[in-house]
Amino acid sequence: MKRIILVLCCLAGAARAEVSTPKPECFANPARWAYDRSVETLAQPGQRFLADLRACDSTLAANIEEAVRYDIQTKELASFAKNQKAVLAAYGAAWGLVALAALGAWLRWRRVTRLLAELEAKVKR
Repeated sequence: MKRIILVLCCLAGAARAEVSTPKPECFANPARWAYDRSVETLAQPGQRFLADLRACDSTLAANIEEAVRYDIQTKELASFAKNQKAVLAAYGAAWGLVALAALGAWLRWRRVTRLLAELEAKVKR
């Protein structure tokens, strides 16, 4: 019975939780976030916007940053999956070239060793 009352109290408290909305003053001066190509980089207006939003409503700013982070990670994962075969093929080709170079060096070493043996045999005669 105590558990049921505790759960009901928690649910009632959650139902009373207020939804936080940003103050209208936060968006009173949108010209502050305008982009001037000759003066600043493309990221600076966005950084100003997020700084202003953090000062006004930190929860909304954190939600926006998390959504952007998730979006970037999703795009990078799709790009990696698309390019994975090409990357593996490039690594395979690179290791193949290394193996061919090692084989060439080994064959040349065998030839040089054979020539040295032949020269030593001629010198001994």
